[in-house]
Amino acid sequence: MFKKRKTCLIDKIICLGDQGDQGIQKIHKFSQTPHKKPRKLAKTVRTAEKLLKVEAALWTFVYVRGAEPTNYAAEQALRTAVIWRRTSFGSQSQAGSEFVSRILTVVTSLKAQQRNPLDYLTEAIRAKGLGLSAPSLLPQTQMDTETPMVA
Repeated sequence: MFKKRKTCLIDKIICLGDQGDQGIQKIHKFSQTPHKKPRKLAKTVRTAEKLLKVEAALWTFVYVRGAEPTNYAAEQALRTAVIWRRTSFGSQSQAGSEFVSRILTVVTSLKAQQRNPLDYLTEAIRAKGLGLSAPSLLPQTQMDTETPMVA
């Protein structure tokens, strides 16, 4: 109707039109085409595409003996940090956040190796005071703990 008659609308009125009504934009300077929300199907398609990209990794536990089908161990490792953050209201500075991150990494790593975190921290502080390097966080192997043979 507006295309044929070249009728101008009042300038103060915003005219909404759909994507098929392109002609109204030429006639009325305040015309707008509303943004449509993406369909839920499009969201499902994107999710399916992302899953297909990592499909091989999703089934690793079926093909690899000993691979866990859940992330239970990872969630348990993070549990201490999450509880600490909730009960202490986090840290108040970047330096505090870095300290907490490092100390929780040390404690988690040592507990996974059945090593005492307090013994490690004591040794680390003692080494720092003597100007030595800190003890290793890497798991100790049988060869590391054996005494060398003297000829």
